[in-house]
Amino acid sequence: MTHHDIHDVHAEAIARVCWMGGVRPLSKVVNIPTAPFIADTFREGIERTGATNIPVGFNVDRCIAAYQYQGADALHGTVSFWSYFLDEVERKGIDPKSLGLRTIIGGAEGGANLVRSRIEEGFGCTAIEGMGMGEMSCVIWGECVEERGHGMHYIAQGNVHVELIDPITLESKTIREGAEGELVYSALHSQAMPLLRYRSRDNVRILTTDKCTCGRTGFRIEVIGRTDDMLTILGVNVYPLAIRDVVSAMKPEVSGAIEIQLEKPGPVVEPPLKLKVEVGENPGDREALKKKLETTIREKLIFRANVELVDELPKYQYKTQLIKKLYE
Repeated sequence: MTHHDIHDVHAEAIARVCWMGGVRPLSKVVNIPTAPFIADTFREGIERTGATNIPVGFNVDRCIAAYQYQGADALHGTVSFWSYFLDEVERKGIDPKSLGLRTIIGGAEGGANLVRSRIEEGFGCTAIEGMGMGEMSCVIWGECVEERGHGMHYIAQGNVHVELIDPITLESKTIREGAEGELVYSALHSQAMPLLRYRSRDNVRILTTDKCTCGRTGFRIEVIGRTDDMLTILGVNVYPLAIRDVVSAMKPEVSGAIEIQLEKPGPVVEPPLKLKVEVGENPGDREALKKKLETTIREKLIFRANVELVDELPKYQYKTQLIKKLYE
């Protein structure tokens, strides 16, 4: 990337989503990512709003110290880190609200709606989700505070052109409410690597093309899943995010955490799909819960699963891994 690409493409889009989330010139943003490209472009984007960037990496103690001693009031990190950070703060006996965290911006993996209410209630903050891709722009989509939970706005106008295609036939689809397909991007402003009609592998649904209550006009999307994560079970296309959504609807019997067990490379999987599900605060009779999960998955997603209930699944600071490849 050139200096222009970092500053006027990536950092500009990051600044837009930060502003949407409530970051302002007096904000102090704890910046979690450690990968140099991500960390630096987000630093540029945060500072472009006039805010202060505080880099700490995946270190909870340093993160807590930034709020307690440096007056930080915002956070940028993956959705998995939101929950990990809240869990660790509570484990240390610290009242999360005492940190003064008011604004959270993140994404990179989906699932914000599943944890948002707990995160916002725990910290006393607002949390918004964004999405993009490093080959094009770190952020292309982002929620606004006013309508968070109801889709991400297209916010990279001028830098990235967006198309929608059928992932099987590759035919273009009209961007209108209810349309589903794979996002395809073309770089309009990049100098070093101006990719054209680049497939994202992100399958999405257009929620609305109407002007938002926040005043923005960029159409809004929700992510269905990734084409390269998609599994096929007896001809039915299944996305890991969809499985997690169905399981999470059964809280507090379950925690919402899942792990798909693949014994050989996909995407074709012989039924039943092996699925580990972490129990929640009130699982009740486990055999009854197992049957309930398997029945619900069959009814809503049209495939058979063999559910194994477990007390705990691995916790992730960066991105939650929904698929475990047992053959590797």
